[in-house]
Amino acid sequence: MLSKIPTFILVFILLFDHTEGKPYRAYKPKDVTILRKKVFINYDKSVRPFSDGEFKTEITFNYKMRNINRLDDIEETLTTTGHLEIRWRDKALSWNRTNHKGIMYIYVPQNDVWKPDLVLNNGNSKISELGGSHYYVAILYTGVVMWDPYEVFTTLCSVDMTYFPFDTQTCNIEFTIWSYRGTDVSIDKKSKIIADTSGNGIWRVKSTKSKVRTQRHRYIAKFKIILERKPHFFIFNIILPITVLGLVSTFVFLIPVDSGEKIGFSMTVFLSFAVFLTFISAEIPKNSEHTSVMNVYIVAEVMLSVILLLISSLQVRLYHKADQPLKNYQIAMIKVANFLGCRKAQMQQWNSKMTKADSTGHSIYDNTEKEWSLVVVSHAIDVIAFYIFTIINVLITSVTFIMLGLY
Repeated sequence: MLSKIPTFILVFILLFDHTEGKPYRAYKPKDVTILRKKVFINYDKSVRPFSDGEFKTEITFNYKMRNINRLDDIEETLTTTGHLEIRWRDKALSWNRTNHKGIMYIYVPQNDVWKPDLVLNNGNSKISELGGSHYYVAILYTGVVMWDPYEVFTTLCSVDMTYFPFDTQTCNIEFTIWSYRGTDVSIDKKSKIIADTSGNGIWRVKSTKSKVRTQRHRYIAKFKIILERKPHFFIFNIILPITVLGLVSTFVFLIPVDSGEKIGFSMTVFLSFAVFLTFISAEIPKNSEHTSVMNVYIVAEVMLSVILLLISSLQVRLYHKADQPLKNYQIAMIKVANFLGCRKAQMQQWNSKMTKADSTGHSIYDNTEKEWSLVVVSHAIDVIAFYIFTIINVLITSVTFIMLGLY
C-alpha cells in the first residue's frame, strides 16, 4: 500500500536510479514530451483512480505546519501556514521506465490530473481549491502522485481566557474529502501533523495529535494543536505593576490626617490605576465568553482603591468635627485600634496635638473614654483600615496567583 512507502524513499526514487545509484540524465526534453503524450492520451481526469483489485482510492497526507500566524481570541479563529504532503496512486499514469529511457518522474500542472477535493472541515472562510493553476504535481513511473500545496489555513478555535496569561488553548484543524463517500475515497489513518515551528512571539506549540475518523460516510483527518501562551510580557508589564500598585495603595493609612496629603495620595493611586488600565486594556484579550481571573483581579484592585479614597475622605471629615460626641461604635473602634498596636503612648501623642486648641491648657483628649474625640477616631481608622486592607490585598493576590499557578 502507498501509506507504507516512507516519504524519504519516494524522494530517493525521484533523484536516483535504484540499481546504479546514479541520477538519470540520458533523456532529452522531447523524450519527456513523448512520454507525457503517451500517458495522457486516454487519460480522463474526471474519473477517480482505482483498480480491479482495489475499488477504494486511499489518500495519505501530512500537514507540515510552518508558522502560527495568529490566534484571534475575539473571532475565535486560528490562522496557520504550512503545506500538505498528499499522496495517492493512479495506475493510469504509470509507465515502464525502461521503455522511456529511464524517465522516473514527470511534472504536470495540478489541474491536468485527478486529485482529491480535500477541504477544511472547520474552516472560517469560503471553501476553495487547494493550490492553484501555478502548482505542479510529481508523477512517479509507479503511478504515485505527489501533491504539495502550500496554504494559509484559518480554522475555528474555541478560546478559553479564564487563566490568562498562563492559559493553554486547544485548536483543531480538520480536513475531509468533500465530494466522495468513504467507500470511494479514504484517508490513511497514519496521516499526521508535523509542527516545523516552535510557535511565535505569543504562543508556543506544546504538543500535537492526529486522528482519522469517519463521520456521515466521510473520512475526517483531525489534527489537534495544543498552544501554550508565553506569559513573560504580561508578567512584567501587567501583573507586577498592578500587584505593586495595589500594595502601595494601602500605605495611605500611614499618612497622618493633619498632614494634608492623605486625599492627594489616595487620588494619585486611583488615577494611576485609571491610567494604567487604559494602557493594559489593549493588551488584555477582549472575550466575554469566559471571564479571565486576571480581569477579576484588576477590577478588585480598582474597587479597593475607590474604597480607600472614600475612607480617606471620611477621615478628613471626622478630623475637622472634633467637638461632636462619640458614639458607641466609634469608641469600640478606638479600643480595637489600641488592641491592634496603637499603644497608650500613641494615644497620648494624638491627644497632645490638640492641646493648644483647649483654652484651659488641659488636653481634652486624655486617654479615657469620656475625653476621646473624633480626632482619635480618625487615627484609629488608620490603624484598623491598614490591617484590614493589607490582609484583603494579600488574600486577593494570593488567591489569584494560586488559581493561575494550579492551572
